[in-house]
Amino acid sequence: MLKKSVKYFSTLFIIIFFSSCATVDLPKPPPLKESSITEAEKASSLAYYHFSRAQLFENEEKIDSAIEEYKLALNYDMDSPVLRIYLAIIYIKKGLLQDAIHQCQSVISSHPEHSPARLLLGGLYSTTGNEHAAINEYETVVKIDPKNKEAYFFLSALYLKVKEHEKSISSLKRLLEIDPDSAMGNYYLGRVYAEIKFFKEAEKYYHKALILKPDFGAALIELGTICEFQGENKGAIEIYEKILKINPSDASVLTRLGHLYLKQEKPDKAIEKFEKLKKLDINNKDVGVKIGLIYLEQKKYEEAIREFNLILGIDPNFHKARYYLAVAYEEKGELERAIEEFKKVPLDSDFFPDSQINIGYILGEKQKNSKKAIEVIKEAIEKRGGDVKLYEFLASLFEKNRDYENSIETLKKALELKPDDINLHYNLGILYDKAGNIEKGIEEMREVLKLDPKNANALNYIGYNYADKGIDLDEAERLIKKALEIKSEDGYITDSLGWVYYKKGKIDEAIKELEKAIKLVPKDPIIAEHLGDAYLKNSKKDRALAMYEKALKLDPDKKLLKDKIKMIKENK
Repeated sequence: MLKKSVKYFSTLFIIIFFSSCATVDLPKPPPLKESSITEAEKASSLAYYHFSRAQLFENEEKIDSAIEEYKLALNYDMDSPVLRIYLAIIYIKKGLLQDAIHQCQSVISSHPEHSPARLLLGGLYSTTGNEHAAINEYETVVKIDPKNKEAYFFLSALYLKVKEHEKSISSLKRLLEIDPDSAMGNYYLGRVYAEIKFFKEAEKYYHKALILKPDFGAALIELGTICEFQGENKGAIEIYEKILKINPSDASVLTRLGHLYLKQEKPDKAIEKFEKLKKLDINNKDVGVKIGLIYLEQKKYEEAIREFNLILGIDPNFHKARYYLAVAYEEKGELERAIEEFKKVPLDSDFFPDSQINIGYILGEKQKNSKKAIEVIKEAIEKRGGDVKLYEFLASLFEKNRDYENSIETLKKALELKPDDINLHYNLGILYDKAGNIEKGIEEMREVLKLDPKNANALNYIGYNYADKGIDLDEAERLIKKALEIKSEDGYITDSLGWVYYKKGKIDEAIKELEKAIKLVPKDPIIAEHLGDAYLKNSKKDRALAMYEKALKLDPDKKLLKDKIKMIKENK
């Protein structure tokens, strides 16, 4: 595989250097002169004979034979730079880059001002990762031949690669002094400025390139990319639409436009672009999925179902389409059809866990059959083996049934698979809390903080529980204040700080924080009750009563609130 890769890369290298096709890749070095064969012919009829045979073998893709003939030709004309360059080129085709380098060096040792050899050697150095040696060769070329445009292009590209941006820009500006009407020169200069985020300069040179070549699609795309990067989606759309007038079949532009129209909340226009993209390649299943998902987002379930079925008609084993087809049926309310499609997603598919979770959700949440939902997920775990997603969902099913013991054990199994998963530790801590085991809850939150010292929720959990128990209040205050540094506008953390102050007897400070908390989270019964407690402690009975009544509306079953309200009313 390595040999094939080298040969393939070498072929690309030759194309860059010797192709006569106009591309947006770096331009080719100057072609060998027509007189080259004449020079070889003059040197020796035998050299020319072997040269001709080498050419014949090369045309027939008999590379080894061609190499031998070039070598024989060199035996009769050792000083021929042309023969050595041809031999270097065929070595490149063979993947023998060091041999190619040796041939170029031999030319340069006897012909120091031979620009084609230096250009080829520079390319070889670049290919083998020796950028600075390549730069030296190209700099020598422009000293020998200051009007060699190709060398400036190569220099700019290499300076850009080694992050010497000023020299990259300088190389292209030197080129434009020679040829100010070079569309490619202006385009690449724009590219360099864009690389260093000098977007105004980049736009200036892209526009110059477009004046010189109005249908220059690459320059238009770069202008559109700058607009996107700067959040100017409307401008990007205008540019991309202009490109489509030049080339209606530009797949990359159709894709970009589709996504931009989605950002602009214009799904119908997005679908129009994706449909055109699909026509360019009817086997492009991912485009079909995008269209189906847009319909799904629009709640156009029939259209979504049709789109996913079309994809499955092309490839019944495209599991992504199968999964979203099931989702479409689920959203449409055809729950049994949805379950049927989810079941078709095979065990080895990446979509298997989510398919099983969706079946569990339909059974447990929509059909109120939590027992069956648990059975399905347990079976999926047995079949699939360890899968964190499945364990997490199973734990949530147990939690809904208030079966905290099984929920905790399930999350522990998930943690065996991902022991450093912050969310698993946090959720396990919350489960311990719900099960009444606050100490274990705090222990898990400390594990969270080992993995993420700035986890505001874990800091708040430990701090609040210390405050609620009335223990280590200074540490509680420190932890909660640290949490607030991270999430300053979090109502629950603000409530915790107020509650610490309350426990410390700093009632005025408590009221200030709790009033802020109730504004941030106006419908939380615990915050309302905490503020009521602080008001009562400050002898503001009417305000306390109002807060307790508010809390009771939010949590009608809490007996303690009823008792507090009754006490205030009796002592008025």
